[in-house]
Amino acid sequence: MALSGKSLKALKILQWVAAFNGKKEEGEKLSLEELQLNLQKETSLAKAKYSAADLFRTPFLRRVTFCVSLAWFATGFSYYSLAMGVEEFGVNLYLLQIIFGGIDIPAKFITFLSMSYLGRHTTEVTILLLAGGSILALILVPSDSQTLRIVLAVFGKGCLSGSFSCLYLYTSELYPTVIRQTGMGMANVLTRAGSMMAPLVKITGDVRPFIPNLIFGTIALLGSSASFFLPETLNQPLPETIEDLEKWSPRAKEPKQEPEAEKDSQRIPLQTCGPDPGPS
Repeated sequence: MALSGKSLKALKILQWVAAFNGKKEEGEKLSLEELQLNLQKETSLAKAKYSAADLFRTPFLRRVTFCVSLAWFATGFSYYSLAMGVEEFGVNLYLLQIIFGGIDIPAKFITFLSMSYLGRHTTEVTILLLAGGSILALILVPSDSQTLRIVLAVFGKGCLSGSFSCLYLYTSELYPTVIRQTGMGMANVLTRAGSMMAPLVKITGDVRPFIPNLIFGTIALLGSSASFFLPETLNQPLPETIEDLEKWSPRAKEPKQEPEAEKDSQRIPLQTCGPDPGPS
C-alpha cells in the first residue's frame, strides 16, 4: 500500500494489527515519516547484492560465522557418532533404536522451554557441554556396565538433538536478513561435513577403543566453547542489515569517550582572585 501511495491507509492497518496483538501503545508511536523511512530502507536493501563473502565482512560478523559454524559442525559430527553406534551396546537392537529415536521428543520439548525462558545462548552452551561430557564419560565406564553406557549415550543423543533445534532458531536470529539464507546454507553444509566425517573417525577405534569417543566428546566441548562467545538473541529485534548486527558487538556497546581536547574546551576556567586591596 505504501508503494502505491496509500501510506495513511497502511499506517492505520499497522496500528490496528498492533492493537489486535495487545501492542496498542507501540502502534500509536508509528508515524508516516517512520513508515516511509522504513520503506526506503527496504527498497535500498532489495537492490543490494550479497554473497558468501559478506559473512566475513566485519570483525563481529566473522566471529558469529566462525562460532556458529563450529557449533553446527560439532553437533552433526557428535550426533551421528552416537546414532551409528547403537550396535555397540550389546542389547536388543530394535529396542535401542526405539529408545534412541524416542528421546528426541522430550529433548526437543525441554530445549523449547529452555530457549523461551533461559535464552538461546545459555541453552546452546549448556546442551553441547552436557553432550560432550556424556560422550567423554563413556570412556570411563567399563564395557560390562551396559545400562549406564546406554543411559549416557541416550542422554548425549538427546542433548545433541536439542542442539539441532536450538541452532536452527539461533542461527536465523543471529544473521541479518540480507545474508540470513546464506548463513543458514553454510551452517547446513558444515553439519553435513561433520556427519560424513563421523564414520571415518569411528575407524580409529581399531587402534584404541577410546579414541573415537575422545574425539567426538572433545569436538562437542569445542562447539560449546564457541557458542559461549555468541550474543543472546532472546527478546532482541531481528537485525535487518550487517550494520544492525554490529550494534550487538561489545565494542559498539562501550561508552564513547570524549577526546581530551573537547573535554578541555568544555571546562570553565576558574577566576583567580588577587589579594584584597583594603581601604586606602
